[in-house]
Amino acid sequence: MKEISWAQIIQDYRDHITSHNLRSKTDKQLQKEGIGSCRTCNPPKGSPPIAFLTFFSVASRNLLAQSYTSRTVVLFKQVLAALREEKKLSGRIIEIINELLTTLVYKYPPTLTERRVAIFIRILIQQTEGFERAPISGELAALIL
Repeated sequence: MKEISWAQIIQDYRDHITSHNLRSKTDKQLQKEGIGSCRTCNPPKGSPPIAFLTFFSVASRNLLAQSYTSRTVVLFKQVLAALREEKKLSGRIIEIINELLTTLVYKYPPTLTERRVAIFIRILIQQTEGFERAPISGELAALIL
């Protein structure tokens, strides 16, 4: 499994945003950089599914995520499709989840380890039956505590 370098992701994001602000690169060049958490290059499109909103709500409370991009929604849908197909949390699904987490925009740099986030996501998926239903408040409280 590929290790996530949050420091590198944050630096790449900062450099990317600076390029936007200084207009030192064209929009096409910036989009080719593939910064999944850039809301300018990957603006959210339309209304996301309720299952995604449930995920984002929990991620914003627990991981301090403040916004998402169109890439985040696409990766979330890939996780759901893979879960339906594989019926378990495999290495491939964890890799998609890790990429999904790098596309969120956080209030503060994340301090969670990759393993701890994977455990958090596994519990969240189990508690919400693969995000097919919204958790009730007692279940959310159990996830948070």
